[in-house]
Amino acid sequence: DIVLLRLMPTLLFALVFVAMMGLRAEATHMLIFTYILILVNCICGCFSMILAIIHSNVAAATITSNLFILISCLFGGLVVNTAATPKFLAWMRSISYFYYSFQGLLANEVNGMDLRFNPGGGSGGIKVKGETYMEVLGLKPNLSHDLEMLTWLTFSVILLTALTLFLFVPVNSIRNSYRFVVQMVMVRK
Repeated sequence: DIVLLRLMPTLLFALVFVAMMGLRAEATHMLIFTYILILVNCICGCFSMILAIIHSNVAAATITSNLFILISCLFGGLVVNTAATPKFLAWMRSISYFYYSFQGLLANEVNGMDLRFNPGGGSGGIKVKGETYMEVLGLKPNLSHDLEMLTWLTFSVILLTALTLFLFVPVNSIRNSYRFVVQMVMVRK
């Protein structure tokens, strides 16, 4: 699942997207961009798999997955300024994979850049550092921390998925699935 559904499509998407959007095309920036996308894809896929294993109803698993993704997105800084989050909900952003991915992707693009802020659309504007732009959004320009947290979250979720499979899926059903696949392959030969 990780190689065919998470790694390969993300690599292809990143190659096309970076060129189309005019993002930083240097090798290091492109690798970081792709790495973050792969980690987010793995985290989201594994969480959805966990919820699908736990629920016996497909509709409940789908609703729960969507709700989880929306809540992660809400506390990720995409919708709400993270600095404006109430104190009693601030802990939610520390477990949101969207928070680290959005912050990391933005830091990858704007760290060390001079941006031109021109809200009126006319000539001129104000020169703003990329780091200042991130701080206004309530984000920290600490790319290494974001990459580290996303990596830990990914490995934790992969282990949690394996544990969930071990606890909720009986060994006999796995063996029967394996036998079924082997029989189907042998019949076709």
